[in-house]
Amino acid sequence: MLSNPIEDTPVECTIYYENGDMYIGEIIQGQRCGNGTLSYDNGESIYEGEWRDNRRNGRGRQITRQGKYSGQFVEYVFCIIISDSDLFSGNGVYCEADGTVYDGDWIQGAKSGMAHVKYASGESYVGEYRYGKRHGKGQYTSLNGEIYSGEFMNNMRHGVGYVIKEGGVISQGEDGIIIDCVGTWVEDKYIGSGNQIEGKY
Repeated sequence: MLSNPIEDTPVECTIYYENGDMYIGEIIQGQRCGNGTLSYDNGESIYEGEWRDNRRNGRGRQITRQGKYSGQFVEYVFCIIISDSDLFSGNGVYCEADGTVYDGDWIQGAKSGMAHVKYASGESYVGEYRYGKRHGKGQYTSLNGEIYSGEFMNNMRHGVGYVIKEGGVISQGEDGIIIDCVGTWVEDKYIGSGNQIEGKY
C-alpha cells in the first residue's frame, strides 16, 4: 500500500503536554519526526535534534544538570532490560557537570569504544572504554606528568604496561625517554616481571 505524500510531509508546530513538557519542531501524523526541541517541565533536561516516531533518533544534543551530550542517538528497543528511552549511540561528546569531557564512542547509552577523556582534575586518558570504564589498551596522563601506557581493566591498570616519568619523550628512537616500570599490573598494583628498567634511551 502506497503512503499518502501529504500525510508524510513534516509540519512545524508547538505542542504543550499535560505534564508540562513542550515540543517545538516537526511532526508527521501527530508524532515527533524530523527536527525539533523538547523541553522538560522539571527544567532539568532539554533535547534538540532529530526525531523519528516520537523518539530521539539521529544527531542531537541533550543538556541536563548532570552534563551535556552532543552526538548520535538511536532508538533502543530492548526496553524491558534497560529502559524505554532513546540512548546515545555512535560517536559523541559528553561534558559532565564537573568539567570532565568524554569525546568518543557510545554503544546503547554506554561509553564503549575508543575515546579521549579530559578529566576535571587535569588528567587525561586516550584509549579503549567498555561500558563506562577504561578497559583495554590506553594511555593515562597524571597531573604530575607521569604517563602509564598499557592495558586497563575496569578503570584499573591491569596487564602489561609501562610508566614514563615526567619529562620523558614518547618517541621511539629519540633520547629523553625515562622508563621506570616495565612489566605487569594486577588491579592497579605493579607486580613486576623481572624487566624493571630505569634510565634514558
